Amino acid sequence: MADFAVAHNQLGHVYQRGGDLDRALHHYRQAIRLQEARGDLHDAAVGRLGIALTYLSAGRPGEALEYAQSALRGLEPYGERAAEKIAMTRELIRRLQS
Repeated sequence: MADFAVAHNQLGHVYQRGGDLDRALHHYRQAIRLQEARGDLHDAAVGRLGIALTYLSAGRPGEALEYAQSALRGLEPYGERAAEKIAMTRELIRRLQS
């Protein structure tokens, strides 16, 4: 299952770079679904942060904010282990709310 999550994440990157936002998001969401199914909630939260950044780069701040907030909720239980991602996510949320 972990290999499939990685594959979906990589496909998301390929489609994003190719400008196909819908397909990229589909694959990113599939990766998150698989990560959650195997109990890897940290990587699922990091995936949500990635989707937030994807939405931001596509000029869709409302969706970016929703995913960033969800990512933060998923990352906070990991405390120090996720400190850098938590700080990055909080800064993103701050920018999106201003």
